Amino acid sequence: MEKQTITFSANEQCLQKTGGVDCYASNTVAYIEARFDLGDNWSGYDSVRAVWFTDFVGGISTVLDSDGVCIVPYEVLTRKGAVKVNLVGSIADGDVLTDRLTTCPVTAVVVKCNAKVAGANSTPITPSQFEQFVDIVKADVEKVTGMTATAETLPVGSDATASYSDGVLALGIPKGDKGEEGATGPEGPQGPKGDTGSTGPQGERGPQGIQGEQGPKGDKGDKGDTGATGPTGATGPQGPQGEQGIQGVQGPTGPQGPAGADYVLTNADKIEIRDAVYALIEPAEGSDY
Repeated sequence: MEKQTITFSANEQCLQKTGGVDCYASNTVAYIEARFDLGDNWSGYDSVRAVWFTDFVGGISTVLDSDGVCIVPYEVLTRKGAVKVNLVGSIADGDVLTDRLTTCPVTAVVVKCNAKVAGANSTPITPSQFEQFVDIVKADVEKVTGMTATAETLPVGSDATASYSDGVLALGIPKGDKGEEGATGPEGPQGPKGDTGSTGPQGERGPQGIQGEQGPKGDKGDKGDTGATGPTGATGPQGPQGEQGIQGVQGPTGPQGPAGADYVLTNADKIEIRDAVYALIEPAEGSDY
């Protein structure tokens, strides 16, 4: 796979980007490398390292090989933002640092988008500086001599070893002391909330707990709605007549009304009266009325 390359030039303490990609996608591993053109003042250092960092990740070191090339570490390409780099050259006498040269940092690349990947446990991690150094030594030996080279790490404080047999150069490289742990970088923003997992099976019901104390009486509830009126029942049979009550006291006599008009007897009235009187009188013997 052809790698993308970012190029830089270093002169004294000035580091400048000279070419290569500007924008990148996150979570890319071993696909982008950096090539540094080192000025004369950088010769003679035991090792030259590129130190990479972002606003979320502290310094991650990669050792430059003999051609001034290294891989941009995965750890600084995991989320959007600017990736910066500076160079550090060092000379050591045993375990004592005697000389060091650094540059000002420059922006190497900008991660423009966050790519989605699955299986975080399968993500490769940038090798340690010692592992990078061993790989560089093996590559340089094979490049210069054309022979096959192997390397093994020896305990701290051991002497370096080298042996040659049947075209294979075997190197024993003592491991250096562990350096001081770098400062923890600032905490990154919280990632998006993951999907809710499926509900697990319901566990067995536990024993009933002790009944708690009775709580305070609650407020009286609202009055319920009045129910509908039922239908009127049928009229029952009439009961027997009750006893007659006591006659009430006679009220006072009302006022006398006005006198009526005088009646005038007619001839008929007179004949009727006469006949009535005659009827009441017994006739005398020998009388004909």
